[in-house]
Amino acid sequence: MRQTVLVLVLLVCLSLLACTPVVRTPEQEGVGSGSVPSVAMLDALLVPATPQTDTVSTLHILSTVPLVPFHHRMLHIVSVGNGFDAFAHVHPEDFDATAVQNAQHYQIPMTFPTGGEYLVAIDGMTDNGSVATQQRVMVAGDAHETATANITCVRGTPLGPHDELRGFIFLFDLETNCSDAYAIDLFRNPDGAIRFSARFHGELLEPEQYLGAYAHLAIVRTDLSAAYHEHSDFGSGMFSVTPYLPPGHYVIFPQVKHDGKLIVTRFFIDVE
Repeated sequence: MRQTVLVLVLLVCLSLLACTPVVRTPEQEGVGSGSVPSVAMLDALLVPATPQTDTVSTLHILSTVPLVPFHHRMLHIVSVGNGFDAFAHVHPEDFDATAVQNAQHYQIPMTFPTGGEYLVAIDGMTDNGSVATQQRVMVAGDAHETATANITCVRGTPLGPHDELRGFIFLFDLETNCSDAYAIDLFRNPDGAIRFSARFHGELLEPEQYLGAYAHLAIVRTDLSAAYHEHSDFGSGMFSVTPYLPPGHYVIFPQVKHDGKLIVTRFFIDVE
C-alpha cells in the first residue's frame, strides 16, 4: 500500500511539472542522461529508497507523456556502482508483463550486488524526441575496493532468447585469463573518437546486432555525476564512436554481442 501511494504522489508531481517539458530531438538520441535536465518529462522512484545488497528493490519509472520504442526497447536503464565492478543495462519488458504498467508507468526489479553508491541512468523516447533522467542511490552493505584498472579479457554473460539481461554483471567475477577469454582493446583518436576491437581466441569477432546496434557504450563520469549511452558503427574490424564529452575522468563499458553472450569490459579515460 505504501509503495502504491508513493508512486501516485510521484505521478502527480510529474503532472504538475509537465507544463514546460524538456525533450531531446531524435538527432540528439545517444547523448547521455547527464546532458539535459529532463525531470519535467521522466522521473524514477526506488522502493525502498536505500536498498540492501542482494535484496530486491523496485524501480518505478514514470513519464508525463507516452513513450515509444527505440533500440528495440521502451526504456534503457544503465546502472554503475562507484566501485566500477558492477554494471547493468536492463529494460522493463525483459522481466515480465507487469513491468510495463502502461506507456507512462514502468517498473523493474533491481538487486544491487555490493554496497556503495550507484548511478541509475534512464533513457526513453517520445514522439517529439528523447528524454532522460538519472538517480544516485546509496546501497547499504559491504562495498568492494574501487577499481582503477582497465579490463581487456573477460568471459561472456549469457543473454536471454530476445537479448534479455535481467540483472547486474559483476566484472570482478568475469575477469579471467586471456588464453580462454574474449579480449577487447580500446584506442583513442586525436579527434576524440573511441575505437575498439573485439577478439575471441585471438580471432576478430564478426559483429552481431545487439538491440539495434553493433555495440553499446555506457560512458560514466567517475564521480557518478553524468552518464552517456552511445552506439557504435563497425568497419574494418573496428567498432567506433565519437561522442561529445565535457572535460573529466570517465569509465567506459563497451557491450558487444557474440554467440548469444554479452561481452562487457571496462576502460578509464581522461578527457581534457
